[in-house]
Amino acid sequence: MKVLKWVLILLIIIAGAGYGIYQYKNQPLKPDYFEVYKKQDTTPIGKVGVFVTTLIMPEELSYPFFYNVTFKIFNTIVPWPFRNFAQKDSGVALLDPVKFHEHHEFQPTKLVDPFGNDRDLDGTPYVEKYKQGMVKWMPPSNMLYLDHGYFLYTGRQGGMPSIAGKVMNKARIWYYGKGLGSTKLPHWQQTFAVINGAMGRIKQKYPDVQWQAETSMFYFDMKEKLHELLDAGCDRAPG
Repeated sequence: MKVLKWVLILLIIIAGAGYGIYQYKNQPLKPDYFEVYKKQDTTPIGKVGVFVTTLIMPEELSYPFFYNVTFKIFNTIVPWPFRNFAQKDSGVALLDPVKFHEHHEFQPTKLVDPFGNDRDLDGTPYVEKYKQGMVKWMPPSNMLYLDHGYFLYTGRQGGMPSIAGKVMNKARIWYYGKGLGSTKLPHWQQTFAVINGAMGRIKQKYPDVQWQAETSMFYFDMKEKLHELLDAGCDRAPG
């Protein structure tokens, strides 16, 4: 009876510690920049700089862009520690280039990896490895609206989280392929046309204002352009 009592106490301690770690790992990021934005002083002091960012899809397929998009989604909606499993490299993410947005398992006639290859490193077509039982169907996630399934070759790792490979593959086939019938998207050009037009009007009224713009998924480029504004003296009070 005494042993059972101590076992229960130990389980309670473990459960409490686990819950505490879960809460700590999933606490909101600080500072809350939206709160900072709402409470900021709207009267500019010193040299003014404007930084514009939003999710701007690149004109040509960018694997880093969709890699970052994937991590952004899963780090936002999937709590720790479950996102660690979701971001695991479990194999090569494959799609049928014709039936690439399916919700139920089917027999593929061709399978391609995120880089458009229909064969593995040994020269064997992925669809043959599917027939050999080396490729399995991965159903869509219930956590993502209108998500689709994909195939996973487990004979080797893909060199990236499998879910990122799935997103890259879909982007390559649809956004930069069958969707508009072109390998280029107008989103980047048209978004910057809006940004350039808006900033042009601001510059007419405030010619000394400096500005930069970048897509929110190119973190290094954003950092570089922000530092260019800071190095130019923006956000620095006179004196």
